[in-house]
Amino acid sequence: MTKSLALHWLALTFVTIGLLPCIATAQTADRFERRDVPVIAPANAFLDETSGKHFAHGGSVVLSRKSSVRAADLQRNGLQARIFRLDPGTSAQPRPWHRIGSCEVYQTSVLPLVRQVDIAESRFVLNTFTDDGWLSPNVDRGVMENGRFLIVFEQSEDMSRVFRLETEHRDGYFKTGFAFVLEPLPGRKYSAADVKSIKNALESRRGDLDAESRINDSGRVCYRMQPINLAQDGQDQTLAVLVPCEPSNELFVAIP
Repeated sequence: MTKSLALHWLALTFVTIGLLPCIATAQTADRFERRDVPVIAPANAFLDETSGKHFAHGGSVVLSRKSSVRAADLQRNGLQARIFRLDPGTSAQPRPWHRIGSCEVYQTSVLPLVRQVDIAESRFVLNTFTDDGWLSPNVDRGVMENGRFLIVFEQSEDMSRVFRLETEHRDGYFKTGFAFVLEPLPGRKYSAADVKSIKNALESRRGDLDAESRINDSGRVCYRMQPINLAQDGQDQTLAVLVPCEPSNELFVAIP
């Protein structure tokens, strides 16, 4: 069995394993469906860069994938980058927009990983962030400040900008991410009116998703996270996945 087919088989395994019923842990019950996302690629096992790296706004953000077979297989199987905005300062996790029962609701951007810069070096372009909305407008000071973001790499087809995550699984999910910072170009000047206009545009975009973010029904998905142990080449490795509910036992999957 090739490693590519093995990962596909692994994804199918999560659907066929028996799962316990979901139990609401908050006083206000939610009615979200619990659905699986096959694989989360932990950034520290996927990228050569150190989390927190700075990039110039307006240029291409180029990242380097590790040369390991595991990292190559993960990218080959269609990883996407789910991007969460971090508050200014030192926050390591994004702030949820809403909480419904045991589920936290986030507004995100989702990018596919498709462009290779140099296959030999395993580099790829994450995106070219040119929109001023990727920075942080500070209306009180009349300046544009650094934009701070966290990426989680997912093997998923869920490109919804509204992302729902069980509260108790928040820490584990965000620990798999990669933080990066976009710095304003020194030569780009913003007037106080520019800053206010950018702030208003950001609030308008968020408002467009606010109604969707507040919906509480079984047609929406709220994810739970589960670590998966892999036995490969005589060594145990751990990947993270999002699953509908907690399995009755820890999963340990042997991949030839």
